[in-house]
Amino acid sequence: MSLLKRARKIAATVLVFCLVVSSYAVTAGAAAIDTTGHWAAAQLNEWVDKGFLKGYEDGSLKPDNQISRAEFIALVNRSFGFSEKAEISFSDVNESNWAYVEVQKAVAAGYFNGYEDGKIGASRSINRQEVAVIISRLLGLDENEDAAADFADSASLAYWSAGAVGAALEKGIMKGYEDGSFQPARAITRAEAVVTLNRAIEAGVTPTTKFDKAGTYGPKDGQETIEGNVVISAQGVTLHNTVVKGNLTIAESVGDGDATLDGVVVQGETIVAGGGANSIHFKDSVLVIIIVNKKTGEVRIVAEGSTKVQEVQVQSGAKIESNGSDSSIGKVILSDRLPEGSKVSLIGNFNEVEVNSKETEIEFPSGIIKKLLASKTARGTKLNLGKTAKIIELILKSAMKVTGQGTIEKATIDKEIKDQVQFEKQPNQVVESDGVTSLASDPVEYTVDTTAPTLSATSASGSTGTGTTLNFTSNEAGTYYYLVYAAADSAPNASIIEAQGIAVAKGTAAATAAANTVNVTGLAEVTAYKAYVIVKDAAGNVSAVSTLSFTTADETEPTLSATSASGATGMGTTLNFT
Repeated sequence: MSLLKRARKIAATVLVFCLVVSSYAVTAGAAAIDTTGHWAAAQLNEWVDKGFLKGYEDGSLKPDNQISRAEFIALVNRSFGFSEKAEISFSDVNESNWAYVEVQKAVAAGYFNGYEDGKIGASRSINRQEVAVIISRLLGLDENEDAAADFADSASLAYWSAGAVGAALEKGIMKGYEDGSFQPARAITRAEAVVTLNRAIEAGVTPTTKFDKAGTYGPKDGQETIEGNVVISAQGVTLHNTVVKGNLTIAESVGDGDATLDGVVVQGETIVAGGGANSIHFKDSVLVIIIVNKKTGEVRIVAEGSTKVQEVQVQSGAKIESNGSDSSIGKVILSDRLPEGSKVSLIGNFNEVEVNSKETEIEFPSGIIKKLLASKTARGTKLNLGKTAKIIELILKSAMKVTGQGTIEKATIDKEIKDQVQFEKQPNQVVESDGVTSLASDPVEYTVDTTAPTLSATSASGSTGTGTTLNFTSNEAGTYYYLVYAAADSAPNASIIEAQGIAVAKGTAAATAAANTVNVTGLAEVTAYKAYVIVKDAAGNVSAVSTLSFTTADETEPTLSATSASGATGMGTTLNFT
């Protein structure tokens, strides 16, 4: 059920909205003494007349004063009706602080996170780009960086805010200044907060669906669509076959627990603020942007099956694995917001990795990275490559220490930092940024195979009472794996097949790049089965799962009993048998 339904069923109805102050003198029907001639006077006084907006003892609203982060989230909580609370442990706001409860609500709702230093920054002024991000998350807006690019100062937008600023602009919720600028770092005022949130409400409050108890949700078959945002606030939640139109947040309250998305499409951002070292699994899902921002500890994110992820933004220590048979992660960005000394592990195949963080330790034990870029801000980075790890192209704009026996095919290094770069194992080719090339001794040219094998001409033939023959043709040599399940059982994924999980029958052996046959035995007579087959090539690429259906034969000979002849006459008799 959405928070709106559980709280106050807010949609287009009038919403209670009051500023956080200790006392007030401006009352309903009385204009504030400092709103005459103000650009937001009509909106401010309208809210005063309704009793929603309250001011100070001297009768003023101080509309041009800056508003703090704590005050702003209090306004959001009240106007959007958020009432549920999460456990929090920020070092700069304790239970005696008036903002403590408001921060609890904001974290539970999933639209607000703290910093990596364990603080929430409650008393800090909130700026315009931060407000845009909150509005975007609240309403589940689609990012629009192109719209933000029209501002004269678009280059000063943070990479994490540009899409949200453009989305808020497109919806008419936030606007720029007369000089064509947006001024993203400028603190927002109390008047701007009122007008911005009021526009957000008028644009349509998007409901939030919350899963706050362990369990499995979503349809077993087919697909369900959730209009709005989703918050997973409890560990042990599995969400099946669901399209999320807004953002999906794995909240801090999940702690070090697990959460699984299986067959889920998230059209907004996927924010990972909770989870532990073995915890967040994305299986056969499609995600646009994952933002990893857990306050304490490391979180493990696993892309399995056919999961597709466009981009992962890493803002806290994490282990990211892409190990599905058909999974892919387009780009991983180690954000400049990642705390110094953080550790990030990458396992599997990645198209691009961009390092903007400082003093980061990167572990890459196995897999292939097509391009790894260390930007000028990525000073002090350490990269350790496992023996089976390969980087096709390494681009260094800042110094890096590279250890391990993995392979780097080509390293392009800015000339001014070339003497500061250390390699335990030399790349096959080293190119300075001015085009001067030097080759490592005995260079080796590698052709990296990232194409999965394909299976065709699959069938089951010659079924007997206790077995059958599986037939398939592979376009590559490698190793085949198969599991046989009862026909009614749920199908396994490639990882389970390769791991040779529990099954009626199973096996593995060498596969040829041609027709292959596998004899399966130990089955029951007259029973419907399904065999699931994959082939893994020498480069570690795994085919899609092929399913072969068959029914074993009836080979049991009939038996006769209670045989007799009775009622004999002169010309015949009756034969009896069972």
